[in-house]
Amino acid sequence: MTLRTSAVQESWGPTAVWSCAHAQGEHVKFFVLGSVGVSHGGPVLTGGPPQQQATLAVLVLRAGHVVPLHELTAAVWGESAPGSAVMILRTYVWRLRKLLEGGEPGKTGAQILESANDGYRLAVPRGSVDAVRAEELAAKATRAHAAGELEVCAEALAEAGSLWRGEPLAGVPGPFAESQRSRLAELRLHLLEERLGVDLLRGRHERAVPELTALIREEPLRERPYGLLMRALFAAGRQGDALAVFGRAREVLADELGLDPGPDLRLLHARILSGDPALLPAAASPAPGRGGGLPAPLPAAPSGSAPTSPAAHGAATAGGPARGGAPAGLDGFPAASAG
Repeated sequence: MTLRTSAVQESWGPTAVWSCAHAQGEHVKFFVLGSVGVSHGGPVLTGGPPQQQATLAVLVLRAGHVVPLHELTAAVWGESAPGSAVMILRTYVWRLRKLLEGGEPGKTGAQILESANDGYRLAVPRGSVDAVRAEELAAKATRAHAAGELEVCAEALAEAGSLWRGEPLAGVPGPFAESQRSRLAELRLHLLEERLGVDLLRGRHERAVPELTALIREEPLRERPYGLLMRALFAAGRQGDALAVFGRAREVLADELGLDPGPDLRLLHARILSGDPALLPAAASPAPGRGGGLPAPLPAAPSGSAPTSPAAHGAATAGGPARGGAPAGLDGFPAASAG
């Protein structure tokens, strides 16, 4: 894929869009990380009425795969499907094909949204879907971190996070949309936590403090942001504030969940309390032979840390606090599951 800049704000993220070098789906893009829509290279076109958007969302997040009518019916209505569900779905598909006309040079809407056996298949590259692009960038970030390329890692995570334009699948009804909305919201938080963790590894402690503070306000039951904020404050020379963050985490978790902080957060608290020099930036740590240990080495990127494909439409994991035994994030602190 090649990147090009554009002033169209409705494209992938704030200012960047890319063109897919595939024979199919060269111009059409699909959006689910916000309101559901389609773009032919210009403004985003709405996916239609809510249940028609739900139909499009299923086909988009399973692009390249045949979705049988009975699965499409269950995804859009669940157990409350009307008797005329199949006829309604065929009407939605007819409208969506009209919407997709012109999305690929020389192809009709029926060639983009194909009939296949007893169902339909969206015949476009999976990379034309914003959620898939976010997952590709997450995988790129993991590879870059493993290679020690923290700048590339941070850029990939930042670009992935910029693809969100609001609540995923905003206003779309149905059980499929609900499960994907939870999964994609968790994915955004996972990517944000990863980027902030990498920022700390890059020595950007003071710059990370406001963003981590806002994240904790948004998601007060997730333990990982507390740990990241404690690290950032300690590295910025604010040991007392770092310890106060632990106290706030302990109070919130006790009041809301009846739980104590997990073992990783407690261990971090003990290390900050003792002034562990390994938590300081490399330049600030005491040199060897001067009464201090070497800074802790960068942790290896965990295997399997890239988020799952949106084609898998099972229920997402909740965005609860990370506990001991969770996979490590790129910064070494346990990461919550990305679903």
